[in-house]
Amino acid sequence: MNLEVINTEKEYLSCLGKINDLFDRKVKPNSPEGKKLKTILLRVKQ
Repeated sequence: MNLEVINTEKEYLSCLGKINDLFDRKVKPNSPEGKKLKTILLRVKQ
């Protein structure tokens, strides 16, 4: 997954939805989904 800047509120809300979904599924930190979660969290943090 490429790390891109969030430019719009729509992109921001989409990221929040993905974060919620991954948290709800309780993904493992080192799994592919866990790595995806970390990447999305970095996007939102920035």
